[in-house]
Amino acid sequence: QSCGCVNRYALNTRSTIFQERNEETLYWGGVMASDGNVHKSAVSVGLKESDVDHLYRLKEWLGAETKIYYKAKTKSYCFRVKNQRICEDLLEYGVTPNKSLTYDPPLFCEQSPDFWRGMIDGDGHIGKKRPIISLFGTKMACDSFRRFVKAFCNSEANTCKHNNIFTIRYSGPYAIQIMKVLYGNNPKFYLDRKYELAN
Repeated sequence: QSCGCVNRYALNTRSTIFQERNEETLYWGGVMASDGNVHKSAVSVGLKESDVDHLYRLKEWLGAETKIYYKAKTKSYCFRVKNQRICEDLLEYGVTPNKSLTYDPPLFCEQSPDFWRGMIDGDGHIGKKRPIISLFGTKMACDSFRRFVKAFCNSEANTCKHNNIFTIRYSGPYAIQIMKVLYGNNPKFYLDRKYELAN
């Protein structure tokens, strides 16, 4: 605390948790890669009002005592923890400052359905009326998701430009097949509304 790497609200945080690679860390690594932000020695995640319960899950999982606060301007909630070790370990997941236009998932993430469930929960879309699943982000992230899907699905979907970012979209039987892989094996962590849509 004296050197400024953590503040008093982060003293009980599980600082080395991202040094492990398992279902839980890969999932939250995906969430951090999509909705997270690293700045200096702090990492933060912001979600809209309806998803605030998910931030409380993350807070509990990390063991952090920092408060979740409301941002009236964006009508969203934000969770922030100052911990140098977590920020350094997230670099292994490709989570860097200003990553929104540069993010490139490392190989160990690309091969993990838990990681991609976190990415879809953060920067993905699941159709409400018909089976559709999409990912939005950098070209590298969408191409990486395409390679992951290609290992078990015969779809020929390609990454496409979408405004200043990129997207890849699957529909019909292909979307159902992907949803089963990401959400159908009784995962421990997921965003409630997307889990319900997938199922």
